[in-house]
Amino acid sequence: MLTVGRSDVTEMTGTVSPSPSTRPRRFRFSLGSLLLVVTVVCLSTALVLMQRRLNQIDRKLAQTERELTTFQPLRADEVARQFVERTTINSISTTVQDVRYSPTDDAYKVKFSWVDPTTGKKWSSEVKLAADGYGTYMGRITSNEFFKSVYTPPDKPFVEPLGGRYDFVVVVQTPSPIKH
Repeated sequence: MLTVGRSDVTEMTGTVSPSPSTRPRRFRFSLGSLLLVVTVVCLSTALVLMQRRLNQIDRKLAQTERELTTFQPLRADEVARQFVERTTINSISTTVQDVRYSPTDDAYKVKFSWVDPTTGKKWSSEVKLAADGYGTYMGRITSNEFFKSVYTPPDKPFVEPLGGRYDFVVVVQTPSPIKH
């Protein structure tokens, strides 16, 4: 039996045929590869669209949670603004330090301070503004020092009432839903 090696075949034919391992492979179009590419593109597009939708839902959920956690009819800065506007009388100007809302009581707690013009001393107090159910929050400042500062003329002494207390009523309101 005669065996012929690769070099012998080359000598006989005069050309070298490339071996299957060194031959460059060309891309062969097939229906399977087209289907694979289309599937990858569709899944990628669906993933991007789903991520965008999830981000929108997450933002809406976060906004709703913020609204529900605060669940207050008026913003704290609006309560502070109206409170200062209604308690700044004569030469007294009040400063609001803190406003808190309680959804269980439907009330605002306002901490405030003022400077007594006769003594120059700084006083502070707090008041609870309770809702009446119709958009009005009312509270009574029961501090005699505040009442002295507001209503006592500088040249006359403060005369305390028989009951021992004066009340100063403060009202904060939500805007009317009817546009004028």
